[in-house]
Amino acid sequence: MRIERYRADSMQDALRQVRDELGADAVILNTRTVPSKVRWLGRDGVEVVAALSEKDAGGGEQGKGRVGERESGRKSGPAATRRPEAYSGGNGEVARPFPHSPIPPLDASAAGSLLPSLATDIREIREGLANLTTLLTPRVSASDAITARLVDAGMSLEMARELAARAKGVKRAQAWGAVRAAIAGRVAVSGPIDVSAGRAVVALVGPTGCGKTTTIAKLAAHYAIREKKAVALVSLDTYRVGALEQLRIFAQMLDVPLEAPLSLEEIPAAMERHEDKDLVLVDTVGHGPNDETRLRELAALLEKAQPDQVHLLLAAPTSRQALAATTDGFSCLNPTHLLLTKLDEMPSPGAAVETVMRAQKPVSYLSYGQEVPDDITLASAERLACGICAEEPK
Repeated sequence: MRIERYRADSMQDALRQVRDELGADAVILNTRTVPSKVRWLGRDGVEVVAALSEKDAGGGEQGKGRVGERESGRKSGPAATRRPEAYSGGNGEVARPFPHSPIPPLDASAAGSLLPSLATDIREIREGLANLTTLLTPRVSASDAITARLVDAGMSLEMARELAARAKGVKRAQAWGAVRAAIAGRVAVSGPIDVSAGRAVVALVGPTGCGKTTTIAKLAAHYAIREKKAVALVSLDTYRVGALEQLRIFAQMLDVPLEAPLSLEEIPAAMERHEDKDLVLVDTVGHGPNDETRLRELAALLEKAQPDQVHLLLAAPTSRQALAATTDGFSCLNPTHLLLTKLDEMPSPGAAVETVMRAQKPVSYLSYGQEVPDDITLASAERLACGICAEEPK
């Protein structure tokens, strides 16, 4: 049994190849549409699988088990004088491939001897095509897969490539672990606010809507209730009445004092009244990172309050560009720490983690949700690294 596969731009061309090479005694086994390799460069083609029995091919071992492929424009063998009739192009099946030389039906004995050989040939064709597909399928490297995952997690392409470079030369199974370790190694954390060496004054700053007031309430509740420390609240946010009222409610619930000085001159006295406290948390008004006038005013307020630490709050759902603008704009306040908020609103903290790595400042806490004081925890470099992509890339 000789089996040949022919590919051409049209069914007429494919049938012409069958006729020219195998002659009119050929049997059409299958026809199908073959997609173009680059679809927008050309239309689809057709493929015809035809067979010729050994007897019709001239006998002998020459044609036995032979499988071939022909492309349009490649002709061999004697040219036949008859032309194939038109085919039904709607479903790709040949209605009458050789109407002038009808193929006689096989008798039962001939069919019985032909089918085993035909089944073997078809199986070999399928195995060959499967192997070819495996060879032609591009294998994505571990580095490229990690780069794609990091970009999808919110990191820039530049940072993703820099981190994915850690996967080069590492076994694929350990590649992502190496990248996670690289991320964790570049994220600095500070640990909790230290209140063991006397009073600690901590101010929280950041743009509007980053969660300063809620975060102060969480920290105050943690130290007042769980750590049993003496806590006081100071609000420098006199612009928004609602913010001060919210903080006042928290202060009443926690039974801690609240100060709200109305001018620069009142701030030192308000701070002195709480010299005996373990922790004084300072709330500030939110400003845009490009509002230089407001930021200078806030810098003057902080100078009067004399905080030991200034924590810049970064909301995780913010874009990477906006986070970078925030760290640049608020640099005039000399923040000592970063604090990530609203982590529950983002599937991955990639943008925030990249901002942390570029700012090179320690992260103090991770805040998520609205529950006071539960939805806040100490920053962990390993947790942030795993949060970007906890699973190995495929």
